[in-house]
Amino acid sequence: MKRPTLLMMMLVPTLLTITAGLAGFGVYVDRVESRNRLADIDEELVRAAAAGEARRRPTDTQEPPAAVDPAPEQVAQTGEDSVAPPVEITLASDGTILRATGTDNPFTSRELGVLATQDGQITADDGQFRVLVTTSPDGNKSVTALPLDGFNAAVSEFRRALLAGGLVVIVLEALVVWLVARAVSRPVVRMAGTATRVADGELDTTIGTPSGSRETALLSADLDRMLTRLRSTLEASEWSAAEARAARDQMERFLADVSHEFRTPLTALYGYSDLHAKGMLDDEAIERAMQRIGSESARLNALVNDMMQLARKGSASAEPEVFDLADIVVDVVDDLRSAHPDRAIECRISSGIESRLVGVPGQVHQAILNLGANACGHSDDEILVELTADLTHLAISIVDHGPGIDEADRERIFRPFVRLDASRRRSGNAGAGLGLALTNQIAAAHRGGIHVDQTPGGGATITLRLPRAALATAPTLDAP
Repeated sequence: MKRPTLLMMMLVPTLLTITAGLAGFGVYVDRVESRNRLADIDEELVRAAAAGEARRRPTDTQEPPAAVDPAPEQVAQTGEDSVAPPVEITLASDGTILRATGTDNPFTSRELGVLATQDGQITADDGQFRVLVTTSPDGNKSVTALPLDGFNAAVSEFRRALLAGGLVVIVLEALVVWLVARAVSRPVVRMAGTATRVADGELDTTIGTPSGSRETALLSADLDRMLTRLRSTLEASEWSAAEARAARDQMERFLADVSHEFRTPLTALYGYSDLHAKGMLDDEAIERAMQRIGSESARLNALVNDMMQLARKGSASAEPEVFDLADIVVDVVDDLRSAHPDRAIECRISSGIESRLVGVPGQVHQAILNLGANACGHSDDEILVELTADLTHLAISIVDHGPGIDEADRERIFRPFVRLDASRRRSGNAGAGLGLALTNQIAAAHRGGIHVDQTPGGGATITLRLPRAALATAPTLDAP
């Protein structure tokens, strides 16, 4: 069922109320006007009856007048509603006409019989005459009647004028009510349209400048405030959802970092055990392998401790210490050779350099090992791990002769989960893209930096630079 509009709901009841009020007022005015006109006719009846009685009363010196009709000029004029002369009839108690003057008798014998039993002003049954009945001393009834033709015509004319005036008033009132209702409903209709657009998802919709009555202006302001709060709530909800997604991504990244941290020393352990199982290690190499296994096991234990500390405090940190970077480079090369026995890996350390610095040796080892593993994974040619120094920094360069890294990608590769196209992937076991990102974090934690250059003849050279100056505080890796 179709619901009425606000305009119709305001217009129809108002028009019905006005029409009912005008109808009641018209009935009241009609009745008052009819009573007033009948009162005037009744006064004329009284005067006409008195004049007739005076004509019929004999004087002391004169004979009783003959029963003749009065002359027209002697008949009392009864005003605009009764221009005809009155009818005067004397009736016996049984309704017999004893005397009649004026016009012809307009009453039937039944009506005369009824009149003979009445007294006072009455209206004839046919509604055409107003009658005054008086009783004479001899018991006869004097009937004086005036026609109601003028009265009925005047009443009909008055009612037509009243009806026409009422219709005009109703039309004017309908127009005024329609204009007022439209002016009142226009802001409401506009706000309803705005609410519909908001319900359809257009949350940027505004109510606009409040207009109309004070109530609609208040409603408009409240709706605008409600929309603002709704948008703020939705933005907060979206922000919460974004935070939840970020937390999930952070957890996934953390798990990937953990797996990457564990995979590198485990790879070295697997490499040494595999070499020993194949009988490829002599006594000296076995001793060296056992040392490296112990070292990697200790590093695994340190990683576990760091992650436990990370779970408790939110960040993994270690106390800085003085260590020899050259020893770290040699250990990394040994690890790479054990993990990639088919790869030619050269270690070159500039002679005479002071390679000691302050930092966390486990983190630095991890950073250099990540760079070397990245080079081994993308190049089949010889790889060079070189340690050089200047007045302020120590530099570890990993040089490969693979496909190289485009200049546009040289900063992007240090972002988490970034992996370049297949041209730099030697095998299908590509990592999650976290090794270089972790290396970059370690370099930043040690106040150093990493940059990528093109290797002469093709390939990529990645250099990790660490400052010689002692660290003021322990280097801390950001929690993933």
